[in-house]
Amino acid sequence: MRATQQITETKNPKKCTLKKHYPARVTRWCDLIEKYAKKNKLDPNLIAAVILVESGGNPRAYSKNGATGLMQIMASDGLAKEQFGNMFAGRPTMKQLYDPEYNVKWGTQFLARLIKKHGSTRDGLRYYGPSNMGYYYADKVLGAMK
Repeated sequence: MRATQQITETKNPKKCTLKKHYPARVTRWCDLIEKYAKKNKLDPNLIAAVILVESGGNPRAYSKNGATGLMQIMASDGLAKEQFGNMFAGRPTMKQLYDPEYNVKWGTQFLARLIKKHGSTRDGLRYYGPSNMGYYYADKVLGAMK
């Protein structure tokens, strides 16, 4: 286990307020999920659902499109840069995104901005997910919250 995971994983899962249906590989990040959901005025279960759908709780997840970490964020470097050029220049690096706390902090802030910009959680999720999935992605995440 990596040092950052030891520091950021939930120390006392009994205090976790996430719904009980989330697997341990997601609830182990409960402290981070609750901390950044609260800071961004989001339901922690929404963040847990994004993590479940995106990475299954694996902080080292890396998609074929270059999305990185728990919340599968496109980085400013790596495959994303090769595929899309400087389109993601303002985003964090892969190294930063492999840190679970940084990933959840950045991903939660990004999702909160999308929800505010587009007016609803479903619409925010539509733009958070892969562009070719539209509302299917949003509905998948919302379904994972139940």
